[in-house]
Amino acid sequence: MAEQSNADKVFVALPETYEEGITVLSWALNYFSRDKTKIIITHVMTSPFKGLLDPRPLLIEREKLDLVLNKYLFRCATLKFSAEKLVYMADEIAEGIIELIARYEVKNLVMKSAANIQMMELASETANEVMLEADMSCKLWFIYDGDLIFTREANSDKLTPAPPPVETLLLTEQSNQNFIEASSSTSDQSNGDAPFEEKDIVLDADINKMLQEAALETGNLQKLAEEEFIRRAKFEKEMFRTQKKLALLVTKLTKELQWKEQQNRELQEILEGEKEKEDILRHEVEELKHEKSLLNEELELMKTENDRLTAQTNESLRQIKAENERRLALEKQVTDLEAVIKDLQAVSVSTADCIDSLQSDCDKLSQERDNLAREAEALRKQREDMLSSSSTGLNSKFSLQELEQATQSFSESLKIGEGGFGSVYKGSLRQTAVAIKVLRSQNLGGQAQFQQEVMVLTNVRHPNLVTLIGACSEASALVYEYLPNGSLEDRLLCANNTPPLSWQVRTRIIGEICLALIFLHSNKPQLVVHGDLKPNNILLDANLVSKLSDFGISRLLIQPNSNTTAFYRTKHPAGTLFYTDPENFSTGMLTPKSDIYSFGIIILRLLTAKPPLNIAREVQNAMRNGTLLSVIDESAGKWPLDQAEELAKIGLRCADLSRRQRPNLVTEVWTVVEPLMKAASAYVEPIEHGSDGDEEQIPSLFVCPILQEVMQDPHIAADGFTYEADAIRRWIYGGHNTSPMTNLELPHHNLIPNHVLRSAIQEWLHRHP
Repeated sequence: MAEQSNADKVFVALPETYEEGITVLSWALNYFSRDKTKIIITHVMTSPFKGLLDPRPLLIEREKLDLVLNKYLFRCATLKFSAEKLVYMADEIAEGIIELIARYEVKNLVMKSAANIQMMELASETANEVMLEADMSCKLWFIYDGDLIFTREANSDKLTPAPPPVETLLLTEQSNQNFIEASSSTSDQSNGDAPFEEKDIVLDADINKMLQEAALETGNLQKLAEEEFIRRAKFEKEMFRTQKKLALLVTKLTKELQWKEQQNRELQEILEGEKEKEDILRHEVEELKHEKSLLNEELELMKTENDRLTAQTNESLRQIKAENERRLALEKQVTDLEAVIKDLQAVSVSTADCIDSLQSDCDKLSQERDNLAREAEALRKQREDMLSSSSTGLNSKFSLQELEQATQSFSESLKIGEGGFGSVYKGSLRQTAVAIKVLRSQNLGGQAQFQQEVMVLTNVRHPNLVTLIGACSEASALVYEYLPNGSLEDRLLCANNTPPLSWQVRTRIIGEICLALIFLHSNKPQLVVHGDLKPNNILLDANLVSKLSDFGISRLLIQPNSNTTAFYRTKHPAGTLFYTDPENFSTGMLTPKSDIYSFGIIILRLLTAKPPLNIAREVQNAMRNGTLLSVIDESAGKWPLDQAEELAKIGLRCADLSRRQRPNLVTEVWTVVEPLMKAASAYVEPIEHGSDGDEEQIPSLFVCPILQEVMQDPHIAADGFTYEADAIRRWIYGGHNTSPMTNLELPHHNLIPNHVLRSAIQEWLHRHP
């Protein structure tokens, strides 16, 4: 809190440009010349270097400012005014002046401002802000071009225009070449009436007194010509004393400058000591830039995903708009029908009777509709019961005790997989290597997946679908054939140091998946949609033949007619992100085209081995720029460019975001993939399952009697012999009604999968790659 003596001081707010500030200071010195009021040279400093660790720019800026403020003090000293300087730090000039007035209880302040005299207002935004917000106890003078333009009286918020100047006291600088700089008077400092943050160069009280006496003597000389010689001598004596004191002051200032130079040297040493810290900070900045780069990459990925979601949202909005238009059309039709009914009601009483009759008929039809609905519900339940009962038609049922023996009580050492559905163990059941998937029975979703997978795999058989050997309802467990080469995802990632798949094998796998999907989507009487097709759910046997697995969320659909697409709608779509059809997520509608989207992503992954996120966009850009080979997986070998381009094109078409743009598997996809499979097979070296050396020979039981090759999918025919499934089917459908082995007539054409033999063959092949 400032003392009461601040009321006798005049604060003059001056800029750092001397040419602009001297006009304001000259006016103040002229205006207060009679009272010899103490002048406070005030400057609000808004340094752009505030907050920097390096203080050097701020020190340089302050030294420049001190030179200008010292000129202002010298001007005051020349005109015999007692003066001090005050530097106040603030973010903005107006804010700093307002805070300064409040802090030091300033009662008188002079500052620069432009003005619009005709509009009776200040043209300076800074001056306006000070005029409106400064403490009302402070009187304000606003100066423009050396003239007073407005005054705000204390305890008033209105501006008073200044009267035109009548007389201006000319203030001239003395021609004395000595630089007059002095500190504030000792009496002022001892009395404590200068509690400011910075006081530098002001006139000494004795010097002021002598200069005042000299000024009085100069006036007397003008009045008393006869005493001119005596007064001149006294004046010269006083000037000599003044010059002597100034010389002492110069010596003192020289010592102070030497002390400041010593401080500067010490500061330089401190700055050099900080250089090492600056290097550390620079290194940290580089690390932050690197982290920023990583964050930008993540942001780009999120932006791409956002674009995809935006496209889905736009499609949903388009569908909602179409539905709204359809609803409005129906509402218009309803309105028209209501108008027609009203017209008919007004025709005659007979028409009313007719309406009653029609209403009666409508009630009867409604009742018949309800009856049909109940019958349909009964048929649906009957169908579900039939499907449920089909699960009892498994080849084998196993008890919990058998599964525990086969897996050593579900030992962790035999666990070969784990996921949200449960765990998968390798085991040996009835001398057959099997894979046992134990679902989480306490989860209702796990029970539903158990029933669904049993229902699908007991009604659908194909060489490229995993074979369900049996089940254990007590443990909610499914028993499959054991496929030693794991999942396609593991082989793409070369898990456990497994060798990468060649491009020939990858092409064949694409064809196998295509055939499996064609079989599922054309299954009669109910087509099957897998719903969660991904590399983790594609397993590989000993010969790297692909098998689709995990039908827990698949759906059996009935197609009403050839012109209608079968679909399943749910409010809670399931599946795996980046593989599941985007339209399935947005609409909840699962169709065969949903599997085609997943198939497209798998094709692109087999082609590039890249993660699924943005894989379609990356391949599409490479195709557009003619740089497809730059994204092809080199570990697969030298993939022929024409083969890679064909697969990339069909993969991108299958992975189109719009369901309507995806191709037909039979007429558009298979016609492209089949020739590529045949071309790739020409590059594959034949696998020899034996040799003329000391190696173990192939058991004759494993060889197909027709093809004379190791069987992959052995089936038992009506003659009791086991054949390769495709070979015996071609034999039968080729018009042969007799056994290839006995030449006797076959009593029927039914085939039974030989799971035990198939497992034995795969185990043998696994031991003899």
